[in-house]
Formats: sequence, structure tokens, C-alpha cells
Amino acid sequence: MLVTRVEAEVGGVMLPYGPAALCAVEREIPVPGAMFGIDEDGVTTLRQLQLAVPLHTGTHTAIFAFSTEDVDQWDNYLQVMAEILRTVSADEPETEPHSTAAEPAAG
Repeated sequence: MLVTRVEAEVGGVMLPYGPAALCAVEREIPVPGAMFGIDEDGVTTLRQLQLAVPLHTGTHTAIFAFSTEDVDQWDNYLQVMAEILRTVSADEPETEPHSTAAEPAAG
């Protein structure tokens, strides 16, 4: 696949878990019209956020990535990703999820 243009912003961010590296990339990607049953080829813009979180073990990295062609909603998607990344934890997950809803009565 041929990529016609790539722009990227890179940097670091501090998460509750610890430091992470981020890269926001925007690409213009040719789309063959034949994929959609039309004669003319087109171009689409794809934006992606990649976040590399070094794990506390020191030997591995977790990569989180989000991609969209809906670049008009990018800021909203970033807010969602930020909320997700705030939940990254070194703590082991609980074996049973909590429920704030009342248990149904036996009947």
C-alpha cells in the first residue's frame, strides 16, 4: 500500500501508571475505487494515536493504539483514550467484578 503523506507528533506523557511515549500520526492513504465498485480512486485521511507504556517489569512494553478516519471527532476520541489510559494499573485485577446494582432477590 502506498502512503502519500505522513505527519507525526511525538512526545512523552505521565500517566498514573508512570511515563509513556506517544505518537500521533496522520496519513493520507490512496483508496482504489475498485474496492467500492466505483471507477475513480480516492484518498482517505487516517489518524492514529499510539502510546507505548514501559511495564514495571522492565522487559516489556504495552502498546495502546487508536485509529480513525473520523478526524472531525478526534478531540472527543482523545478524551476517551485519556480516560482509558488513566485506568492502566500495575495491580492485579480482582477475580470477581464488583457490581453496584442490587442482587435480584431469590424467589
